[in-house]
Amino acid sequence: MIWHGSEALTLVYRSPDGRIADEILYRHDEARLEIVEQGRPWSFDADGALFRLVAEARRIRLAHLFDPVLAVHTSLVEPLPHQIPAVYEAMLPRQPLRFLLADDPGAGKTIMAGLLMKELIARGDLKRCLIVCPGNLVEQWQDELYHRFHLPFEIMTNDKLEAARTGNWFQENDLAIVRRRLFEPLARPDAFKQRDVTARAFADLYRAQAAEFPAECKTGDYEKRIQAAYPIHPLPRSNADVPEDSKVGLVVLSAEHPYTKEPGNAAEVSAQAILESRGNTPRLYRNTLVFLAADKVRLQDLDEELRRFRAWESILAEKETLNLDPHQVRQAETQKQAADGTVTARLPETYQWLLVPEQTNPQAPMRWQAVRLSGSDALAVRASKKLKNDEMLITSFAASRLRMELDRVPLWRGDRWMPR
Repeated sequence: MIWHGSEALTLVYRSPDGRIADEILYRHDEARLEIVEQGRPWSFDADGALFRLVAEARRIRLAHLFDPVLAVHTSLVEPLPHQIPAVYEAMLPRQPLRFLLADDPGAGKTIMAGLLMKELIARGDLKRCLIVCPGNLVEQWQDELYHRFHLPFEIMTNDKLEAARTGNWFQENDLAIVRRRLFEPLARPDAFKQRDVTARAFADLYRAQAAEFPAECKTGDYEKRIQAAYPIHPLPRSNADVPEDSKVGLVVLSAEHPYTKEPGNAAEVSAQAILESRGNTPRLYRNTLVFLAADKVRLQDLDEELRRFRAWESILAEKETLNLDPHQVRQAETQKQAADGTVTARLPETYQWLLVPEQTNPQAPMRWQAVRLSGSDALAVRASKKLKNDEMLITSFAASRLRMELDRVPLWRGDRWMPR
């Protein structure tokens, strides 16, 4: 309040919506003034549950200040020793962050990238993120980031770009994954005309990577190389049909043995019988077999489409007996081709479970790890990539990884070797 003599004053107040205003009052205004409520200027009569919710949200917002490895404790990962210093000592403290993460295949670069992104989101430093990766890895990145880190990334496609409500798909999706082929034009020299530092750096990196690709990787014959390296045993009628081999083999179980999440399902029982023996002889190379099984629910849809295909095939085989005219024959051929395409599309959707035997140590019991496959590659290629990315199939060891594995074996006591 500011008095102007004894007959007027200026009153400064704050309205209920938070705005500050003022008003000049005179002596004759005293008649319209009244005390609405007399009490303390601050009270504690707000909703306690709402206050607790806000306080909890604020606590979670600042959780990284109390837990230096918050992303590890809130994700479904068990980081390896080399991943913690890479993320929390080398990458996270850098401001601004410009970092090239390069490591051997299977060293867990996806895990390190997910930990970094989740830590930056928890600190409020990351809201929008774009991942550019090869086209055959986009589904894998999406699955890993969602199931391990609960990060809902969306894959950009041409259909989504055209169907964007605002006309800009990137404004509607803060977390996006883009196929690298969309950036291939940056590798052309004419792209340097814009003098964009980021584009030039990406183009140089892409050209360097393409130059280092082995010759067999440029032919696009990846599926045949996978099948040659890892034998496939389709639909064995008994455990004797799967030979003993020191190479990794993929056993495709028949539709009579589908997989469900119930313990002791038909797929695990059949895989267990094949893994334990070949005929009447115990199997020696048990750690070289993985199994591909059909999903029991999806199997019903596949069976329905297969029956439709066989029905149209039977109609065409008996077209003379049924006295079909040329128009009806063309219709039957069209329906048969459509059913054949549907069956081909539903086969990889049905055979989506990879059963991998796992034994932590020689004394521990063997248990089955069921892994869901995804992607657009052939089933054998999907299985091979998934096994390698999850380090369930290791084809080569880096020096650091080999040292880490040897350290787990109790060969040394202090500085002395313990012979066995």
